[in-house]
Amino acid sequence: MSVSRRTFLAASAATAAAGTTVGTALTTSLTASARPVASPPGDVVGKITVGYQGWFACAGDGAPINGWWHWSNNWGQPPSPTNNALGSWPDVRDYTATYQTAYSNLGNGQPAKLFSSYDQQTVNTHFRWMQQNGCDTAT
Repeated sequence: MSVSRRTFLAASAATAAAGTTVGTALTTSLTASARPVASPPGDVVGKITVGYQGWFACAGDGAPINGWWHWSNNWGQPPSPTNNALGSWPDVRDYTATYQTAYSNLGNGQPAKLFSSYDQQTVNTHFRWMQQNGCDTAT
């Protein structure tokens, strides 16, 4: 017979509530619940957790750094063909606030703008995407 963390904790709680021993509560719990139960609210067992890091800032976004953090090699200057730290260009269509770079317009004619993680709307957009794609929690 194996005892999961959840079963042990439930038995311990039952012991305190009923004034019985942990052994009696475990036996009752194991025999009464042959099927798995849902995790209680706040439990992360069985949920998808992702790490979230807001690494990007842009000049003019209100962040204390007031620079192009993680977008360019020289953070005091906007990203450009000669000053960039970009691995790929992000799709910024879902953002309400974006920041103009020193690149010329993109191939579709749109201005070459980037997002800032300092903006609450960016964080809200990222968490909406995570929710839409089945991520339950973020740390």
